[in-house]
Parts: sequence; C-alpha cells; structure tokens
Amino acid sequence: MSFADTTRGKIYYEDTGWSVGDNREVVLFFNGWSISARYWIPVIDRLSSQYRCLSFDQSGTGRTVCSHSCLSFSVERFADEASELLVSLGLLGSRKLHIVGHSMGGMIATEICNRHPESLVVVGN
Repeated sequence: MSFADTTRGKIYYEDTGWSVGDNREVVLFFNGWSISARYWIPVIDRLSSQYRCLSFDQSGTGRTVCSHSCLSFSVERFADEASELLVSLGLLGSRKLHIVGHSMGGMIATEICNRHPESLVVVGN
C-alpha cells in the first residue's frame, strides 16, 4: 500500500509506475464522490501496459486517513490534495498528464486543468 503525506492527511494511492525512471505518459484518475480508487481497476488493467496510471482515494473515502483539516470537502480542497500528491511523486510539471474524471471527479479534473494548464494533454473538440 502506498501513501503520500499531504496537509489534509495521508492520501492512499495506486501507481502502476515501474521505477523512478518510468517515463511513460501518466493517466491520472479522479473518482466520483465517495468512490474509492478501486473503481478504476478495470480501466487501469487495460491501460497500464502503455501508460503509468495513478488513482487515489480522496479525503473521506477508501484507505485515505484524514487529518482535522480535511473535514472541509470541496472541489478546491480535493484539487489541493491531488496537486500535493502529484508534487510528492515528482509528476507535476515534469511531463504531460492525461486526466480522467468521473462524476464529481470531472469537476476536480477541471480544477486541476485550470491550475496547471502547462501539464495538460487535451483530447476532444
């Protein structure tokens, strides 16, 4: 099990990275409200041979351990913890990110895109 220390607590995450030198493109998955990182397992199983896949339990879900400061649940706070996780893994600003969001995770993904446009790969119309 992997955890990253953030200001909101110990964030549980799953990372298919092979090693420190894994330079595959990264796909970051955002869950809907109260859904754990396990939601993405079928998708990650299909993508992990080509992409480094990263999913995590947001505050209040799954295996993440909240501190008292995480009692405020909002899109902005969830984006804060995602940004801290990316920084702790050395992924923010170091390469392009593919971001996938489900339900409320789509709103969090949009917030991350607004904050870090230099790290985006945009797909769509």
